[in-house]
Amino acid sequence: MSIQKIIDSLSKKHAHVVGDILKTDKLLEEDDLKRFVEGLCTIGAKKILCIEDNRVIFSGDEKFIGKDISIDEFEGLSEIDKYKIAKSLFGDPELRKFKVYRISKNSGFVVVFDMNVPEYQVALVDLLMNSRKWHTRFENSGFARLRVAIGFVYKLDKETYMHSYRTKEYSAYIARKYGIDKKTLLDIKIGAILHDIGKLFVPFNILKKEERLTDDEFEIIKQHPLYSYRILKAFGFDDCVLDIALFHHEKIDGSGYPYGLRDIPLCVQIVAVSDILDAVQSSRSYKDKMGCNVILEEMKKFEGKFDDRLMKMVFDFIESDAFFAFKNKFNKVSSRYFSNSELDNCSNIFERLNVLRSENTDLKKEVELYKDVAAKVQRKYEETIELCEGRKKYKNTKLEATVDTIFRLASVVGNLKTIVVVENEGVRYLKGEPLNFDILNDIAKGYKRLNIEGVDLKDNRKVYLVFDSEIRLSPSLRFTIEGLF
Repeated sequence: MSIQKIIDSLSKKHAHVVGDILKTDKLLEEDDLKRFVEGLCTIGAKKILCIEDNRVIFSGDEKFIGKDISIDEFEGLSEIDKYKIAKSLFGDPELRKFKVYRISKNSGFVVVFDMNVPEYQVALVDLLMNSRKWHTRFENSGFARLRVAIGFVYKLDKETYMHSYRTKEYSAYIARKYGIDKKTLLDIKIGAILHDIGKLFVPFNILKKEERLTDDEFEIIKQHPLYSYRILKAFGFDDCVLDIALFHHEKIDGSGYPYGLRDIPLCVQIVAVSDILDAVQSSRSYKDKMGCNVILEEMKKFEGKFDDRLMKMVFDFIESDAFFAFKNKFNKVSSRYFSNSELDNCSNIFERLNVLRSENTDLKKEVELYKDVAAKVQRKYEETIELCEGRKKYKNTKLEATVDTIFRLASVVGNLKTIVVVENEGVRYLKGEPLNFDILNDIAKGYKRLNIEGVDLKDNRKVYLVFDSEIRLSPSLRFTIEGLF
């Protein structure tokens, strides 16, 4: 397979990844079961059985509705059993990857995948199904919703997750000092760790851009609080959490976004200040870690933008031993993933995040391969352009002498214009008249043209002779060319 074909394939696959992730935005807010199931089938699921009391009450495939099927049939199976069920029930032995989501003992969902389904699609369906499952079974379970939502933040990237964690720790400390009640304190912690979840839907090249953002790019960034609000609202979080998601970039002088509000709840201001406190120390904004005096000066720039008492508490915090303790703690955990105690003893969260990390490995490798191939193709393209324009010079005098000899021999049988040597499906050497890039690309890919004769060489190399009219090389000339290499 040529490099061009590889990159075309990866480009299409990468586009599918982005498209599938964006589809989850609508599905998070989808209340209609039929549309929800249809949506899941667009991101990897092949069949979905909604089972109640061991009877299928809904499915994307109507032939299953009303059938007596136990949800137990799809759990604890050997590969042979899976094969038998796939063949007898679905009529396709490849449909033997099952995921079961129980609502009660005899009720729940069975999602069926093809054996070749990409793991990222299974992960997306898993997160969405868990979201629906917890809403159905544990409508008031904040932990279940939190587990799934944090899974999305972790899926985004470690840097955003770590920033959200540090923001949560700062927010919790400041809120306790302020005397916030326990219920609001919990909402502040949840809102802080999820406030940037909307960045899932900000283009990655903008989110990670190191240079200064353009005005248009910044307008896109300013939409992430709206996305955060919509996602967390779909999960059913309390108003305080939703306010933090939507207003954490607002300021009481009206200089914030997305609405330029002045009346901002205290719980939002606590998270907003904590967000800024971590951001001014971040390596994304400053090349060196800043000392506390510099951090204090940076934070004083925000006086008048938040509650005066709150800012005074932040200034005192930066000058206290507690701030050094936080920094030391963050330095220790930055080189490893969080332990259960560091995430409020929510053991299931850490387990789920590890699963997501392993599921994301293949996609990460794929993206790195995509980047590597893209760089190689770009280099080959630039070399080819230089070669066509006569600017490329080679130090390989042996190859140059060999091509000169072939040029003299082949010119006898016809009006030879150009000789091209292709190695590993890339242009290695060119002698003669410059060629149109489309023709050169066809040569590299091995496409046949009537006025071009190709000779196969050793080591995955070929030599192409371009004439001004249709011609055929004699067997003796072909043999001679092969011998010269």
